[in-house]
Amino acid sequence: MRRIIILMLVMAVTAVFAEEEKGAAAMKPNMESLLPNDVLSITVVNHPELSIDSRISPEGTFEFPYCGSIEVKNKSVISIEKEISEKLAKYDIKRAEVSAFVKDAWRNIHVFGEVNSPMPVPFNWGRPITVIQAVSATKGFTEKADIQNIFIVRHTEKGEKIIHYNAKADISQLNEEAFFLQDGDTVLVKAIRPVSVLGEVRQPGAFYMRGDVPSTLTSAITMAGGFDRFANTNIYLKRDNSTKRIDVDKILTSESEDPLILPGDTIFVPKTRW
Repeated sequence: MRRIIILMLVMAVTAVFAEEEKGAAAMKPNMESLLPNDVLSITVVNHPELSIDSRISPEGTFEFPYCGSIEVKNKSVISIEKEISEKLAKYDIKRAEVSAFVKDAWRNIHVFGEVNSPMPVPFNWGRPITVIQAVSATKGFTEKADIQNIFIVRHTEKGEKIIHYNAKADISQLNEEAFFLQDGDTVLVKAIRPVSVLGEVRQPGAFYMRGDVPSTLTSAITMAGGFDRFANTNIYLKRDNSTKRIDVDKILTSESEDPLILPGDTIFVPKTRW
């Protein structure tokens, strides 16, 4: 019975360590993207003389004491740590706790669309970069930006993948996959659909009213310069395939609510019939 209990405890501890290693691996970038001149920072606990920074050679390798040349192609940071630990053990450096991370590896994120300075954004691959940080590097969103519908194009082993990102969402609701960008990602910020105000207003045209900032029917009319002298205040609001007639006088006298306007809406102000 005692042997069974001990065996169960060993199995439980093994499972815990497996989960920790799996979690640690998820937090560290994949080594497949390492390029010559990238730098790995490697630490060996209780052996400061072995804690060094190693630069990747043009051949895709780096040198480490007692280990010789280590190739990085198709290897994760976790597997590199394990390989170094196993090689050190052959020189009686037992139970060497090896920790490695990417210290210096510059890559590019491409940011296009409704940002003030669309361009490739350089970042240090060893330090995660978020969508908002990448957009900030391009001097931020334009007034036309649909910040609730940002798309990340990511190239994976299975092909191109499109990931949706909402810059207004609570951080706890964000897609973890989209939060931190990866080498080669393209961030596309699309424009919101304009609200069209047509007919008997002083400045008819298309106006950009961001979906994250509530706008009303009367505020849209105000942006178009207000009614002209021939305007009929019984106006039409077209949304998708439906059209609704609204009496603006009742809104102004608080007899009815001022409806919210959505991107893509069309407001038409007819002429008064004499």
